[in-house]
Amino acid sequence: MPFYSNAEFAEKFVEEVMHWYCSDDHSNTQEEVARRMTDKYHVEFTVNDIREITQSTGFSHRIKPENSSKQIVLRLSKNLRDKIDKANPQKS
Repeated sequence: MPFYSNAEFAEKFVEEVMHWYCSDDHSNTQEEVARRMTDKYHVEFTVNDIREITQSTGFSHRIKPENSSKQIVLRLSKNLRDKIDKANPQKS
């Protein structure tokens, strides 16, 4: 398993959330994504946590924003950052 710093892991985590939420192969609800991430990382992620990520990236009801290819910077709440840090397998 590769080593990820908290920032690198957070980036991978957000990419994984977006993959399950709205990729061409998958289209899950925020609730389904929260359940999947909770099961995988053994940290309780809520619908609101997933919504914080999906809405921050500009998605609304799985409709891609027109500038979806641009790099974005997310500002996540401290609560969500703490959960993501706790999910980092390097911290276990």
